[in-house]
Amino acid sequence: MKSSPLIIALGGMIAMAATIGIGRFVYTPILPYMADALALTKGEAGLIPAANFLGYLIGSLMGATVVMRGDRRR
Repeated sequence: MKSSPLIIALGGMIAMAATIGIGRFVYTPILPYMADALALTKGEAGLIPAANFLGYLIGSLMGATVVMRGDRRR
């Protein structure tokens, strides 16, 4: 049985949303404990989520361009 591309894309979007949601909302409450354990200042601790969000931004920009290898839109 062959699944339609729309069903596969929808499943992928739901999986990504769940993964990112869990990662963001589980990560946030443990950040103060991580900062205390590593003796980080508030500024240094702020760089951790900033780098995390930068990773989201870079990934989404790469996904929106045709520079990725194996892109079917070329």
